[in-house]
Amino acid sequence: MKQKILIVGILLIAGLLLASPASAATSVDKNTHNVYSTKFHCYGSMTYVTYKISASHYRTYVYIKYKNGKDGKLQIDLTKPSSNKIKMTVLQRTDWGNSYNTKYIYTSWSVYKFYFSYFKYVLRSMTS
Repeated sequence: MKQKILIVGILLIAGLLLASPASAATSVDKNTHNVYSTKFHCYGSMTYVTYKISASHYRTYVYIKYKNGKDGKLQIDLTKPSSNKIKMTVLQRTDWGNSYNTKYIYTSWSVYKFYFSYFKYVLRSMTS
């Protein structure tokens, strides 16, 4: 009897673990708009989704697809390593080249305030 209860308990715990979300990240912003590439001379669309990983870490995925078949992905991480700066890490994987860049923005703002007061509008105004 104890063995059956133990097996049922293990199966119940395994079921709860499988049913729970794999990540605690929540989507906080998303947008799609048209872009024009001066490099390829064609239009396309750009979509981005921003997730809140923690209070001091936001991650944005940017997808660009041009009508000539070229596409690319960006991953932008905004983290707060100290009280006076925000670290922005950009990983770019595109048909026309890959890159990895890190930049520090010196501000006392939180990542939340920086994203919703400034960076969100930079993403929406990107044209290529």
